[in-house]
Amino acid sequence: MNFLKKHIKFKVSDIFFADAVILVEGITEEQILNLLISEENELSKHYICIFNINGAFAHIYKPLIDKLEIPCLVITDIDIKRKPEEKGEGKNSSFTQITSLIDRETTNEVIKTYICGKPSSNEDKKPVKLPEALNYYESENGRFKLVYQKDAIEKYYPSSFEEAFILTNYDNLILNKTLKELKPNIYKRIVGKDRELDYEKNKSSSYEWQKKLSSSKSDFANTLIYHMLSSGSEHPKMPSYINSGIDWLKSKLNA
Repeated sequence: MNFLKKHIKFKVSDIFFADAVILVEGITEEQILNLLISEENELSKHYICIFNINGAFAHIYKPLIDKLEIPCLVITDIDIKRKPEEKGEGKNSSFTQITSLIDRETTNEVIKTYICGKPSSNEDKKPVKLPEALNYYESENGRFKLVYQKDAIEKYYPSSFEEAFILTNYDNLILNKTLKELKPNIYKRIVGKDRELDYEKNKSSSYEWQKKLSSSKSDFANTLIYHMLSSGSEHPKMPSYINSGIDWLKSKLNA
């Protein structure tokens, strides 16, 4: 309760006046979703509060959302646990692409609570094994929906929004222009130079891109949005799990 009172005082009082709320984990999702909603006629006519909770803590807000009786879409990351050598850390390590979720664990507290059935606690922050059958979560009252990266994209399972976005749009010109501007040397090494560009390599390097962008997510979001607004090229697409969440939100707002 103390956490909620302090957070509401400084950050989230808008949700008391909203038609719906979207809880996201990071700056990239927050900024891109704001643009998406502004361009969607079905959504822009409603007051939708996008709240960046800077981490996987949506379960803390659920009792409050239930009291407000408004639709709440939670967009979170599956946060697959990797060994240090799978994260490019240490000698002979690599940026391992995930091709199967069998026997994989998650460190995400929201996923652990609603998908794995292991309510989080301050004492127990251990990773939890993902169930064999993965589905999105929807509360019994139908006002709380949780979506995350449960499906493979281009044969790989992403563990963050950025990775899912890159896998979905690996050959999109705006995305590639953004990656090249932010990380020119890495882009040259992965994709190639000038006329020798191989966009396919973005797919097999999606996790490496996630790691390399981890310290510049705000720059990634801002540069991406700038090119989306100023370029005539085809806009990048949203990952399928977010489209599923947005479709659900539309159905609730139009009911």
